[in-house]
Amino acid sequence: MAIEKVKRAWFLVESGSLNALINGLADSRTVHVVDLQEEPEDAPTPETETAARRTHSIVAAADFTPDLDLADDNVNKLTRSLDVLDGFIPPKRPFYLNFVNLPAEMTQAEFDEHVAAIDVGELYEQTAHIQRDHAAAQKRAAELSARINQLSDWADAAAPPAGLTRHGADLGTLPAKALPQLEEADAGSETLAAGSVAVKGNRALVSAVWLNAAEEEADELLDSVGFASLEIAPGSGKVAAVIQKCETALVTVEAKLAVLEKDAAELAADRRAVVASLAHWQTEVERHTTSTQTLASGRIATLSGYILVRELPKLDALLATDFPSVSVVTEDPAPDEDVPVSLGGHKFFAPAQFLTSMFGLPNYFEFDPSPYIMVMFLLFFGFCFGDVIYGVGLFALGWWLARKAAAYPSLVRFCTLFSWCGLSAAVFGLLTGSWASDLLSTKYLGSGDVARFIISMREGPALVDLMDKPLIGLGLALGIGLFTQFYGIFLLMYREIRKGNMTDALLDGGLWLLFFPALLLMLASTVLGWPTLVTHCAVGLAGVSALALVLTQGRNEESFLAKAISGVVSLYGILGSYGMSAFLSDVLSYSRLLALGLATVVIGMAFNYIGGIMSEIPFVGLVLFIIAVAIGHTFNFFLSILGGFVHSVRLIFVELFSRFYEGGARPFAPLGEPQTVRIIDENL
Repeated sequence: MAIEKVKRAWFLVESGSLNALINGLADSRTVHVVDLQEEPEDAPTPETETAARRTHSIVAAADFTPDLDLADDNVNKLTRSLDVLDGFIPPKRPFYLNFVNLPAEMTQAEFDEHVAAIDVGELYEQTAHIQRDHAAAQKRAAELSARINQLSDWADAAAPPAGLTRHGADLGTLPAKALPQLEEADAGSETLAAGSVAVKGNRALVSAVWLNAAEEEADELLDSVGFASLEIAPGSGKVAAVIQKCETALVTVEAKLAVLEKDAAELAADRRAVVASLAHWQTEVERHTTSTQTLASGRIATLSGYILVRELPKLDALLATDFPSVSVVTEDPAPDEDVPVSLGGHKFFAPAQFLTSMFGLPNYFEFDPSPYIMVMFLLFFGFCFGDVIYGVGLFALGWWLARKAAAYPSLVRFCTLFSWCGLSAAVFGLLTGSWASDLLSTKYLGSGDVARFIISMREGPALVDLMDKPLIGLGLALGIGLFTQFYGIFLLMYREIRKGNMTDALLDGGLWLLFFPALLLMLASTVLGWPTLVTHCAVGLAGVSALALVLTQGRNEESFLAKAISGVVSLYGILGSYGMSAFLSDVLSYSRLLALGLATVVIGMAFNYIGGIMSEIPFVGLVLFIIAVAIGHTFNFFLSILGGFVHSVRLIFVELFSRFYEGGARPFAPLGEPQTVRIIDENL
C-alpha cells in the first residue's frame, strides 16, 4: 500500500457564486476543504491567495447563518430523536457488522425518498413526547408498585374511621422489637392510645389515636419508637381496598407504557429514513460551514483544500462544465502542512491498513507502514495461534465474513486479515504438529491402520513440538524479537533517508546496527567459547560504536555538558532514539509468543482429556466425547483468536512502531461525503 498523492488547490470565485461552487464540490466529493481562517498568516500560499489575505475579510456570517442555524438545529433534533428510538428499539445488526462501525447503505433514490419523507420538527416533537411521558409513567409505575408492596402484608387491616373531630388517628408500622417500648409510652401517656394490630416478620402494624391538642407530643412519642405511617386516609375502609385502587391505577399506567412503546416502535420502523435525513442535514451543516471557512471581499472569495491526484480530471471536468469563471491553482503540499491522508496501493496489503488505521494514519511526507508490518503481524499471530484445524477454521470464517460484508471495504479488509492469519496459523500448526492440540494421536484415535496413517500425516511435516521442547520455542520467539528490532531500525533509517536526513539515518539507526550485533557477538563468543579473535573484534566494534553513540546522541542539545550527559545516558536508553534497556526489554517481550502458543495447545489438550474421560461412559461415551471436544475447542478457538490478535497488535504498536513510526495524520474526508450513509450505485 502507499499514501495517495494529493495536490493543494486554491479556488478564486466571485462571491455571489461561492455557494454554488461549494455545492458543486460537495456533489463531486473530490475536495477536502481546509479552514483558511485557522491557517497562520505566514503559511505558504500562492501569490493570488496572499493578495486575497491582504484585501479580503471573513465572509459575512449573516449571509449564511439562517440556513446554517436551521441545518444545525435539525441535526441536533434528529440525533436526539434517533437516541430516543434506539433506546426503545435497539437496532439489530448482523454479527459481522459488530467488528467495525460502518455507515448504512442505500441507493440515491432511496436516500432522496427518505429525506423527503421525514418532517424533522414533527419527529422531534413525537419522540420528545414519548420520552417525557414514558419517563413519567415509569416513575408512577414504580411508585405504585412500591405502594402495593408496602401495603400487601396488611390487607386485612382497616383504615382509621372518618369523621373524627377532636382526635387524630393513623395506621402504620414499626419494628416488632419496639412494641414493648410503645406499650410503655402508651401506658405513661394521657393523650395517646396505641396498640398492635398484627405482626409479620420483623414489622408490626400499629393503630394510634391522640387528642388534637397533643398532636406534637404524639408525633414525638411515635417517632421515638420508629413508627412509619402507611399514609391511608381515614375512612378508606380495608387496606385491601386501597391496594385494589393502586393495582387498578398500575394497570392503567402499564397500558399507557405499552402504548408509548408501541408508538416508539412504529417510529423506529422508519429508522433508515431518520438516518438518511440525519446524513442529509449533516451534509448541509458541512456545506454552510465551508462557506465560513473562506476568505472573501465584496466581489471575490478564496476557497482552498486538497484533492487526490487521480481525481484531478474529474475536478477539471466539473469546473469546465459548470464553473468556467472559477480560477484554480494546484500545487504540491509544503513540507510543514498538515496534509490529510488517504491510503491506497496494492490490494494484497490492504488488510494491513486496518492495523495502521487503528494506530493512526502516517504523516503524508513519510511512508505507509502497512506493507512492512503485514508479514510481521502474520508471523506473530501464527506463532500464538499455531494449529492446523484452528487455522483452517479461521481462514474459512474470515473468508465467509468477507463475502457477507462485500459492500463494506473496511470490514472486508478486517475479515481478509483474519483469513491470512488463519493460513499463517495453519502453517505453524503443520510445523509444530498441532491439530486441535493432540487430538490426532493414538490416545484418541486408537492404533488401527487408519489412525496410524492420520498420525503419520500429522507427524510428517512437524519440525518441533513446543510442549516437548519449549526451550527451542523460546529461542525461536526471542529470535523473532531480535529480527524485528533490527527490522525496525532499518525502517527508521529508510524513513530518514526518504526525508533526506542521511546524517540522522546513520547516527540514529546505523550506529545501533553496529552496536547491538557486536554486543550479541561478545555474549555468544563468551558463552560458546569461540576463538579469541572473534571476541576481540566484537569488543572493538562494540567499543567504537558505543563511543560514537555517546558523542552523537546528544547532538541536538545546546550546551556541551548537556550533549555529554545525553550521550552517556542514551546508551542505556533513558534518552535518545533507542538504548540497551529498551532493546533488551523489547526482545524479551517477544517471549509472549511462546506463552500464547503453549496456552492454545494446553487448553486444547485439557478439553481433549475431558472428552477422553467422557468417552469411557457406556453407550453415550462417543456422543459425550464429540460434544465435549466441540464445545471446548470452540471456546479455545475464540479465546485464542482474541489473545493472539491483541498481543500481536501490541508487539506491532509498542515494540516495532516505537522504533520508527508516528501516526496521527488527518484522514482525507472530501466535502459532501456522508458520514452515516453510504450511497451505492443501483446499477451495480
